Amino acid sequence: MEKEQILRQQHETWNKFSPGWKKWDSRVMKGFEPIGASLISAAGLKENSSAKFHILDVATGTGEPGLTAAKLLPKGKVIGIDISEAQVQVANGKAKAGSITNFEGIVYDGERIPFNDGAFDAVLCRHGIMFFPDIVEGIKEMVRVLKISGKIALSSWGIKEKNPWQGVFGSVAKEILNLPAPDPELPHPFRCSDKAQLESFLSQSGIEVMPDYPKEILGSFSFESPEQYFQFITEISPATAKPMAEASEEQKKIIKEKVIEKARAFAKGNEILFPWSALVAAGIKP
Repeated sequence: MEKEQILRQQHETWNKFSPGWKKWDSRVMKGFEPIGASLISAAGLKENSSAKFHILDVATGTGEPGLTAAKLLPKGKVIGIDISEAQVQVANGKAKAGSITNFEGIVYDGERIPFNDGAFDAVLCRHGIMFFPDIVEGIKEMVRVLKISGKIALSSWGIKEKNPWQGVFGSVAKEILNLPAPDPELPHPFRCSDKAQLESFLSQSGIEVMPDYPKEILGSFSFESPEQYFQFITEISPATAKPMAEASEEQKKIIKEKVIEKARAFAKGNEILFPWSALVAAGIKP
């Protein structure tokens, strides 16, 4: 698949799922909070009332971890960029609602970052790189706009087996629809789930990988019921779009029943608790 076609698909997909991300934003942000905190820490960002750092948040989506970084650095400036106009609109709306005046979300084409070389003190990217047409070229663009000795911190999902909140739906859809395995060269959630590969991506991009990175971060998503989980995953995950679009009405019914049944296995007291695993990689521009 050509790069232009991948970018067009990413643009259309993330705009399509933007209403779901807006609807479930507080739940997603709560679940993702340890990942954002790990990225901010890896980039060396701490609460500082006077530092005038310039931070770039790539694939900012609905604004994190950029908004949190902006609150830590009130004299600094955080730019969040994303391929989806709808997602950026949500991010800017959250900044306005929270009176976070030093955050700005802008739309970019998913390829060339619209800033000069060495424009930023740190670059963050939470769960964006696995959707880049060319991962190394995408990271090289982040490195280009990073200052010498600046830090870059990226995250991706860990292996599928440790992310049943995504794997449950995927395994059921594969069984019912006889789906092939995803092409490892095309965007999908678990494309960067190997630690050694993730480290290699940074090294190939001209980054000196920091000691003890990449490292695994663990957390969980909480739902009030299996039905709520099914609604959530089908409204925020692009990986559900193609299977559900291709399924017959009967197949959709079976998929929903089986996903809900499998979700019950994750019941903890009065909630459904899905564990997740993420990888955080970090390095310095020499």
